[in-house]
Amino acid sequence: MDEPKNIRESKLVRELKKFFKGLRHNFKQNIVDKFEDIDFKDLNNTYKENSFFRKALAAFMILVIIGLGYTGYKVNEIRTRAFDIYLGDMHLGSIRTEEEALEIFNHIQEKLSKKYNANMVLDSELVFEPTHAKDDDLVSRDDLREKIESNIGFLVSAYALTIDGEEVGVFKTKEEIDALLERVKEPYISQFTDEDKPVEINILEDVKTIEKLVPMTALSDEDKVLEYIRNGTEEIKTHTVEVGESFWTIAKMYDTSVDELVLANQDKDPQKLKPGDEVKLLLPKSLITVETIHKVEYTEAINYETKVELSDSMYKNQQRVKIEGIKGERKVVANEVRHNGIVVEKEVLEENV
Repeated sequence: MDEPKNIRESKLVRELKKFFKGLRHNFKQNIVDKFEDIDFKDLNNTYKENSFFRKALAAFMILVIIGLGYTGYKVNEIRTRAFDIYLGDMHLGSIRTEEEALEIFNHIQEKLSKKYNANMVLDSELVFEPTHAKDDDLVSRDDLREKIESNIGFLVSAYALTIDGEEVGVFKTKEEIDALLERVKEPYISQFTDEDKPVEINILEDVKTIEKLVPMTALSDEDKVLEYIRNGTEEIKTHTVEVGESFWTIAKMYDTSVDELVLANQDKDPQKLKPGDEVKLLLPKSLITVETIHKVEYTEAINYETKVELSDSMYKNQQRVKIEGIKGERKVVANEVRHNGIVVEKEVLEENV
């Protein structure tokens, strides 16, 4: 009956181990026997007469020479290890460790950030390639710093303000953008007293802040951006003239000038305006619409109802007051919605007659 496979394999392993063990023992014994034949008291004759001793001594000396040579090479290889430094395609020199160059690089970046009071980012990175160099061939720290400063460009880590996808300004910090938006809102909030503040203040456009890297020259002036937001585009509106109104009163209402009204309404004689006429207004349209929602309470007059009763005792074209009507009042609580200070809607919350 055949033996199982695992039993056959284990026997084979044992036989191989036994064979190699015997081979190793014989080799070691042979070496020992050879050295036992050497007469170390008379090395001169031994060297001449014992060929094995001569071969062993020669091999030993070769190993010593190789070992000393390799050790010397390794010591020199370690001692001369260095890095070639590149800024883009420009070779700046060789330096012993990467850390030395990175320390100089980071110091330059910090110095620029302090100088311009902004988070500066150098527009190129240092690249290191392993090499070997003697101490005399290394670039000095001062020379390396000067080479980096004279060949590097830098960008500002900044924030762009976009309104409905249009970039209108770039600033160093988000706080500057927040302050600008508060200045945009301020005229429409100051219309209310501290005791009568709006319940909501919203910006209707899609306003975003996007982080980006830009040159220093791309940073915006806050006052100029504010002016652009307030007077970004022009919009034509119409105003229906009411009793007693003139170009002067209409100009005051819309914070424009009489000359601008005359220019926009060349088909009309300013001296002959009458109720019902439509006056065109060429007004600046702010890029941002500030919506304020403000709770108001007011009283409205309610007209009395007129009831007509027919009488056979009167002619058809005759009428008389049977009971004199009295106008009523209604108290209203509403949310008044304003867009950039102009009332556009009233949402009635309560009515009490």
